[in-house]
Amino acid sequence: MKLFNKSHSKNSEWYFPGGKDLQMESGSNASLEMFKDNPLDSLAREICQNSLDAGIEGSNKPVRVEFTSFKVKAENIPGYLELRYEIIDKAMKQWPNEQKTMSMLRKMDRILKNKFVNVLKISDYNTTGLRKENWKSLIEQVGSSVKKDSSSAGSFGIGKGAPFAVSDLRMVLYSTLADEGIKSIGVMKTLYHFINILKNEHELNKIEENDGSIKY
Repeated sequence: MKLFNKSHSKNSEWYFPGGKDLQMESGSNASLEMFKDNPLDSLAREICQNSLDAGIEGSNKPVRVEFTSFKVKAENIPGYLELRYEIIDKAMKQWPNEQKTMSMLRKMDRILKNKFVNVLKISDYNTTGLRKENWKSLIEQVGSSVKKDSSSAGSFGIGKGAPFAVSDLRMVLYSTLADEGIKSIGVMKTLYHFINILKNEHELNKIEENDGSIKY
């Protein structure tokens, strides 16, 4: 798989969105906990509904959603060294008395020490992709949901938490091809608040021209 590439994981770095008076966020995230009882069912339901909502109007081709599992080397995870040796350690120091958060962080640490990690790739076809307004709602906003019409299911923006609920690293890598072109970003929903991957846009464009795949 070209989704993870060691050379590009070295060139990427995690950054913490800044701001004044931000609230710290422990491992007890209500937007994720609501999916914990039936995480896989919730994931399939939310993902498939979003893909159906993004179907191309007037097309006679059905929307198709594919779920594929595979393994990658842990060292190929974007920002692997920073995650394993800096971020997780700092988070543990920040939450020493929060048992649930510490348990989650220890599990993350164990996963990152393994040689391989499990990955679930979800792809959809015959859809519009994430257009500008959908991308902004998904990545940058909380409690927001942009639907193309009133018949689309879901309108509170809570379903976007389902993929994070099934990830032991609370990590999701997004990549989309829409009218505005190809975009990709990685997000972790844990520790203090969102952590995003900062990419070199020039490098990303070069990668796309070379092999048509998105790498970090």
